[in-house]
Amino acid sequence: QKKLTEAWPIDQQKYTNNSTCKCQNKTLCLPIERKSNKIVAVYSTTNEDWHQYDFSVLTEIIITSKQINPELICLAHSKGVQVHSEVKLTSDVIYETTVQDKWIQEVIRNVKNMNLDGISLNYQEYVPP
Repeated sequence: QKKLTEAWPIDQQKYTNNSTCKCQNKTLCLPIERKSNKIVAVYSTTNEDWHQYDFSVLTEIIITSKQINPELICLAHSKGVQVHSEVKLTSDVIYETTVQDKWIQEVIRNVKNMNLDGISLNYQEYVPP
């Protein structure tokens, strides 16, 4: 069985789904390659606030809501900005391999179906020593 740490990084080209692409230019649904080690990110909490972002300084947008506006992905990618989804990581995913496998497959499916560049892990539970 795969361990959680062996599942990443994802081969992004392999996990892009052009059939779900909503962009007029289908190449905008392909993952954006990071050109720098510098990261300037914004956490987007609604589907409405992204119109006011300064895309000239951003390198990535992290979506915290369940719904992701496909127009945001098209616009961000046209500006060279990556789009990531925040994913909540729970202790059962860390400690139970059967849960890990299901969770990993679900995350990969979501990244593929939404034409995202990746994920941002959010873990806020106590981890015993």
